[in-house]
Amino acid sequence: MTQSSPNILVIRLGLLGDMVCTTPMLEAIKKHFPTGRLCLLSNEYNRPVVARNPFIDKIYTYIHTKDRQRNPRPGFFASLVDAWRLKRDLQRERFDWIVVCNGGFNKPSVRIAQGLGGKIISATREDGSYEYRVDFPISGLLEPVEHEIVRTFRLLTPLGISLDELPQHLTLSAAPDRIAAMQTAFPRAPGKRLRLGVHISASEPLRQWPISAFAQLINAIAVEHPDVAFLVFYGHGQTASRQRLADALQTPVTFVPPGDIDDLMASLTLCDLLVCNDGGVLHLAAGLGVPIVGLFEGNPMKTGCWYPWGVAYTSLSAPYGCPVATIEPAAVCDATSRMIYSLRTPL
Repeated sequence: MTQSSPNILVIRLGLLGDMVCTTPMLEAIKKHFPTGRLCLLSNEYNRPVVARNPFIDKIYTYIHTKDRQRNPRPGFFASLVDAWRLKRDLQRERFDWIVVCNGGFNKPSVRIAQGLGGKIISATREDGSYEYRVDFPISGLLEPVEHEIVRTFRLLTPLGISLDELPQHLTLSAAPDRIAAMQTAFPRAPGKRLRLGVHISASEPLRQWPISAFAQLINAIAVEHPDVAFLVFYGHGQTASRQRLADALQTPVTFVPPGDIDDLMASLTLCDLLVCNDGGVLHLAAGLGVPIVGLFEGNPMKTGCWYPWGVAYTSLSAPYGCPVATIEPAAVCDATSRMIYSLRTPL
């Protein structure tokens, strides 16, 4: 392709929130090179996040050679065949550029880029080191503290894309048929003006807020805001936590059972506001335009790099070095109540 119409591959194999935070970069690349071709290499789990993204020409699915149960076809021989096909198809693309999308050096992703052709852009480690061939090593992305979206966007400098082109929103959409199904399954209750989503799960112990604290929050908001209905989200394997919360509540709530990522995105569109721990769900909700009250552990890198992007939000962090569990329920109640009042106030 010509310089004005390059064939570009973006590699992002991280967690759910990582992929959501990559969508501004994808939008900027496509808008900067509208006649170019933009491909993305994603793992299977993150694919629903970008499946309906209008700025991607083709999505390739990464094949794991160790954790084969995570592949579309998990068998040993199927994985070998699919890995060979993936490499063949990527080589046939004849990419002009390969952007390894991480704020820091990601050795497995840079290794994948080898042998695919094209110029490779990658962040380095904090000390400037890296392995394999990197044509444009970008250093200094971890200092000062910036949002992950801004850090990774700086990788586009070799493409002539500046920070002035950074979208101030995420690009995410839920499947229309799943949204319709969720609206049918969880209709808005009469007399309830707003629906507050409360997501009680977290992948890491440091990010978990106690079930008793969630119960205090819901009970307090129900008294102060009787026109608010509650949708409570919980994760796989959290039946016991769900029951403990139900036992501690003094107001009716609707529990939304866990499903796949498409179900989660569709159900989040039902919320007018979401309270959740730091994690992938926070970024999914932000991508869908849902205002957020986010709970963060006492780590400046967390609050400075992973706050909700492009939506109204309030971030509450624990004292420095402390887990989310140390955030006082009263502080979360106050923040949530203020957000509810702001949603009722016309612009």
